[in-house]
Amino acid sequence: MTTMNPAERRSTMLPAAPPDREGYPAAANDNAHADGPDPEALRKVDEVALRLARIIGRRMAREDFAARMAQTANDNAPKQPGK
Repeated sequence: MTTMNPAERRSTMLPAAPPDREGYPAAANDNAHADGPDPEALRKVDEVALRLARIIGRRMAREDFAARMAQTANDNAPKQPGK
């Protein structure tokens, strides 16, 4: 167990000076080129994203429709007296 107060513990965890950013390699997803991203690649990504959204939307609609059909299939039950 340590006898330092919380402020002292925090200060010992922090580096004395911030690390030099020039020494780190560039991130793998660093897409900051001067000419920007490839328009053809963006078009393909948009096309795939829209296709996926349509598939998900259709699936959700089918599930919602099936749930509503199951709910309405049981609406012919006789009502209980007093309810």
